[in-house]
Amino acid sequence: MRLIASILSVLVSLFLYRNGRTLNNLLVPAQLPIAYFAGGDADAKCDIIRENSGQMSLCEDIVFWDISNGGVQDRRLLVSCDRSRFSWNTVMGPLQDPSSRGSLWIVAPNSKVAPAKIELENFPEESDFHPLGVGLFRQSPDADIWNLLVVNHGRHNSTIEQFSLSPTLPYRALYISTLTSPEFVAPNSVAFTSPSSFYVTNDHRFTRRLPGLIGKILPVLESMVLPGLSWVNHVTIKADGRMDVVRVAGNVPFSNGIAISRDGLKVAVASSSGGQVRIYNRTDDNSLSFDTSVALPFAPDNIGFEDDGRLLVAGHPDFIKLIQVADQKRLTAPSWVVSIQARDEVLEPKSQKSYDLVAPYPAFKRAPISPSYEVTTLYQSNGTGFSTSATSLWDDKSKALYTVGVYSEGILACQG
Repeated sequence: MRLIASILSVLVSLFLYRNGRTLNNLLVPAQLPIAYFAGGDADAKCDIIRENSGQMSLCEDIVFWDISNGGVQDRRLLVSCDRSRFSWNTVMGPLQDPSSRGSLWIVAPNSKVAPAKIELENFPEESDFHPLGVGLFRQSPDADIWNLLVVNHGRHNSTIEQFSLSPTLPYRALYISTLTSPEFVAPNSVAFTSPSSFYVTNDHRFTRRLPGLIGKILPVLESMVLPGLSWVNHVTIKADGRMDVVRVAGNVPFSNGIAISRDGLKVAVASSSGGQVRIYNRTDDNSLSFDTSVALPFAPDNIGFEDDGRLLVAGHPDFIKLIQVADQKRLTAPSWVVSIQARDEVLEPKSQKSYDLVAPYPAFKRAPISPSYEVTTLYQSNGTGFSTSATSLWDDKSKALYTVGVYSEGILACQG
């Protein structure tokens, strides 16, 4: 009994040490509005882009696809969705039925063209397809072909699927290969560093695929109690198809989204259970060195650097409600989207505590101020306006914010 009590005491101490702020946010729900948009009245400026069949739902990731059409740049959205997430989710569970496939979609937000599903040409019929993170990268400035990577959480293991896309046939993704590695234990998000290389996060060391109670308990312990065990790899695909896989960052609690700054000098990694984004310095050989972290008022999911240099972060301010949605015990869970931008001058210690004061529920109530980066709320909702935000993009030209929800239908489009 003493041994068990000692073990429990250590686990509780570890949990409180690592998750004090996160625990407080977990136990004290944020009093979020029905819907708030920094660009104006959310009721008037925000709408849901839907697809008639309802298949474009439960979407995890969204990226821009910029195509030159007759000398005019046409910006489209590529979205990864999985309607079967309620029956197959290797991150949150359950692992019941992987037989139904997820899907990829092309959306032209500035036209009246309906969202269209992408055909996976030559993709093996016997393979599962449960997409999470996606990445797009043009093969060369003169080529009209883009490389597409899709993280795929199949029934036996998680892989990264490699496709090519062309604007001449935008609704057909040509299957190239399936990338596997012992390092790809739980791949989540990808970010290209060249046409043939990329970063990938692995969100857990222990996954729900482990047998019995081990698979139900260990991933939760890893997320909430154990020291950060997840990591980031850099992958280079050689001409012969072999890969060099190098671990470039480790000890991250639940590493999720990843993004590279426009100048290529910084890499940001979302730590979901840490309630923060970690910023790394990047060198020419793609190695990473930790720089700083920015505390957030929610569990960050996916992230992305925008044209104006800001980092957009979408996530989950109420993880308990998110779990209840995943278990189909409630219909909605709150959403929160912020931007992170480097300050012109670093703040002096303790010179300022409050920030993000325009938002109905300011971020400072749940996260301490960052001396180096400014955090600003762009969108927040108690789940009524939009639920379970996972990824957001900002189109600076059209002043539009696009957000997908991991347990929601369609794309939230807010015109600023």
